[in-house]
Amino acid sequence: MKNFFFKLVLLTAAFYLPFILEGTENQNTKKDAFKKSDKVEVSWEGTYYKAKITEIDNSRTNGDIYKISYDGYGSESDEWVAPERIKGSITNVQKTKEADRLKTKIETIWTIIGADSPTWNEIKQKAGKENKPIYLLRTAPNCPPCRRLELNTLSKKDFIDGASEKLFLVKADLNPNLPPEELTKIRRFLDETGVGHHGAIPEAYIINPKNGRVMASARSSSAGRWRDLLQDYKRNDQAQN
Repeated sequence: MKNFFFKLVLLTAAFYLPFILEGTENQNTKKDAFKKSDKVEVSWEGTYYKAKITEIDNSRTNGDIYKISYDGYGSESDEWVAPERIKGSITNVQKTKEADRLKTKIETIWTIIGADSPTWNEIKQKAGKENKPIYLLRTAPNCPPCRRLELNTLSKKDFIDGASEKLFLVKADLNPNLPPEELTKIRRFLDETGVGHHGAIPEAYIINPKNGRVMASARSSSAGRWRDLLQDYKRNDQAQN
């Protein structure tokens, strides 16, 4: 009887093994199906341009690359591109989904100070309940360092996913185009926190929500180095306790 069941298991495994291997092979060799002469759209500095695939290099172990010719441009503009730059490729779709996820998340992780924002006491209470230090960013839309900080740091995955897990993010945007009453509220908020509405921008402060003390700060591009600021916060907080 034991031999019978053992043979039955072997026969069953032999029957299903080809299908399992085929599925694994298909999964591991999944690749883009672009062909020579295909009309595609290629990303260049954030904008898609119409192009045609003229050559394919499939000798690389980490995936095919494609030589493309842009419509309306001479051969001097031809270039080799990785598949993630081609709209509709597997990696391009994955990157687009990730970009959409980050764009959606970034709209939820900040408490923006404005007409209907919480008070300073309410923010300290909420941050305290979440057991997170407050990361307060004083910024403005018309300063080049602020725009570079947004582009190079605040809009990146490391900050959106990482900083939002460790810090309670608050942004005070001193936009001169805001209604006067709203801009006045932002200035008063900054004054109430103790950092004030004058001084360098962008500047970030790490604040203890329990006592409202500024424990670390950095300006310009260093304002985005949230891990360093968090370490400074912990070190200074321990020194005071």
